[in-house]
Amino acid sequence: MKKLTTSHAYNHTILILPTNSKYTNSLSFHCYYASHEINKLHLISIKSCAHHHSRENFTICIWMETTNPLFNNPDFTNQFKHYKNILIRALPEALPEALPEAIQNHILYTYGGCYFLPNFIFMRPMDALFWTYGRYVGLFQNGSSENIRNDLILSLTPQSSIFDHFMKNEHDDNIVVFPSSWIDPLSVQNPFTNLCAYQDLFNRSPFHSPIRCYCVHFGNDLSIPIKDDSFVSQQQSLLM
Repeated sequence: MKKLTTSHAYNHTILILPTNSKYTNSLSFHCYYASHEINKLHLISIKSCAHHHSRENFTICIWMETTNPLFNNPDFTNQFKHYKNILIRALPEALPEALPEAIQNHILYTYGGCYFLPNFIFMRPMDALFWTYGRYVGLFQNGSSENIRNDLILSLTPQSSIFDHFMKNEHDDNIVVFPSSWIDPLSVQNPFTNLCAYQDLFNRSPFHSPIRCYCVHFGNDLSIPIKDDSFVSQQQSLLM
C-alpha cells in the first residue's frame, strides 16, 4: 500500500488532482441501500453520481435486500425514473445477513468498479481517477489521520488479485491511497470553512473559491434544512 502524497492540506493535495479525457471503458458504480426509508441524502448522493456519469458506459447499481420494503416500491423506484443508467439490484441471498463491509467487498470483488456509501454528493466526473489509477485498487485517507476510509473504494477489475490482497490485509504496492481532500475536503485544512463544519454547506451560498474535489461527504443525514441558494442546492438539478 502506498500513499500518493504525505500532505493532508487541501491547498497542497488538490493541486495534484489529475485531469484526463472521458473514460470510455464500461464501469459500474455500486452502493448498498440499507435504509428502509426514503432518505433525502441517499437520493441526492445516487442522483449526483448518475448526473455526472450519465453516459452509456457507466451504470449506477443500487444494491438492496429483497426484504427491504423499498425494493420494487414505486415510491422509491420512481425517484430514479429520469436516469437511464441507474439499476436497482437484489443482493445475493447469502449476503443480506452480512456486515456492510462484507457486502461491499463481495460486490467490488465480484463485479469491479467504484463502491460508495450513499452519503457523498458527487461534484464532478471521476474519469480522471479511472484513467490514471484504474489498474490499482484506490483507497482514501480518513481526514488527516493515518487511517484509511472504507466508504469509497475503487477496484475496477472484477476478481482482482490486488483487491483480494486488500481484503486479506496483505501488502500490495498496487494499492494506492489518495488524499482525503479529493472526496472530503472539509475533513482537512481547507480555505472554505472550519474542519467538519458540514452544516455550513446547508445554509451557505456557494464558496468564493470553487471547490474542486470529486465529492463532498455528508455523514449520515441531512437533518439541517437546506436553503434554496445554498452550496448543496447548487448541485440539485438532481432532485427532479
